[in-house]
Amino acid sequence: MLRCADRIALTEPERRLLARLTGQPPRAVVRREELEAYLLRHLHRYAGEDPCACFARRLLRSFLPRP
Repeated sequence: MLRCADRIALTEPERRLLARLTGQPPRAVVRREELEAYLLRHLHRYAGEDPCACFARRLLRSFLPRP
């Protein structure tokens, strides 16, 4: 992920991974706030304590921007 101030650019592998995890490609994600909203919108798909769900949540959370 490339960052410049509050803007971001996801690499193609990151876009593919997020699309596979969420079922929706991150097309209009160009700002940090948009990425955070996109990820939080899709975290609910992986509820429960199943190891696969925990891993998927961890992967999604790894994309959350750090200040």
